[in-house]
Amino acid sequence: MSAREINVVVVGGSWAGVKAIRTLLNLVQSDYPNLRVTLVERRAHYFHITGAIRGMVDPSYAQRMCIPYDRMFSTAGIPNASHTFIQGTLAQAHGRFIDLESGQRIFFDYLILSTGSQYHSLPVVQSTHYHEAQELFASMRASIQRAKRILVVGGGAVGVGLCGEIADHYPDKTLTIGHNRKHLLNGDLADSFASSAEKKLTRMGVRLMLGETVMPSPNSPRNFVTPDALQVFTTKSGKTIECDLAIWTTGGRPETCYMSTLAPSNWERPLVDAVRNRIHVRPTLQLDDDLYPHIFAIGD
Repeated sequence: MSAREINVVVVGGSWAGVKAIRTLLNLVQSDYPNLRVTLVERRAHYFHITGAIRGMVDPSYAQRMCIPYDRMFSTAGIPNASHTFIQGTLAQAHGRFIDLESGQRIFFDYLILSTGSQYHSLPVVQSTHYHEAQELFASMRASIQRAKRILVVGGGAVGVGLCGEIADHYPDKTLTIGHNRKHLLNGDLADSFASSAEKKLTRMGVRLMLGETVMPSPNSPRNFVTPDALQVFTTKSGKTIECDLAIWTTGGRPETCYMSTLAPSNWERPLVDAVRNRIHVRPTLQLDDDLYPHIFAIGD
């Protein structure tokens, strides 16, 4: 008698999801030939998110950032029947199945949630198809090329990296980074690293406005140039910044809205942190609830 199939569904095909799938497919070759792995991902391709900032100034780099999933998971010796790719967006998670926005229902024995974060301030990150991503990259590059004075709002990893790329490719542009904390990188890395980044950006001619919260303006569009029109932004302290391109890199928020349909065993211990929007997990990355030892959350 053949062993029963074990269905593992992985939602989200970025770094953590891809690593999980490759690990599972290696198990197919060794001890678990009955594993059936399904990837659910809203994009048609793997998107190298970290490289997005370089793709905004380098067209050749942007073209290499999207990898079709059928190429990523083609491993010698692994039968095609052991893995499936479904392009779709998770709408609801339940104890033994998930529902996609398309209405499709997928049952699982094990579920791995690796849905990452949403970066609404950078439209290219939200693209779902290769050509859409390339069009957004081209539009952003054109805006950066045309702009003379650029304001980057947000001094986390994305904002710092983008400032460095723009300053390196376009040293003649006036570039300002506004950040609401006293130091760049939000304390996520060592203080010495943040200090080094601040010194290097300063040497590259970037103006640092630290400890200043830049206020959004309803009359100033984000992330593209307004031809022949000056944008003026004000900080909470009353300082003004003039630019013709404002790029907002104010961070992402974990994508966990689908968890609302997954009831905890104790309502006093919710599955998701209401403030940070992060899923509570155990050291094993299983959900921190005895009802769901078969559901894992990884990544952001």
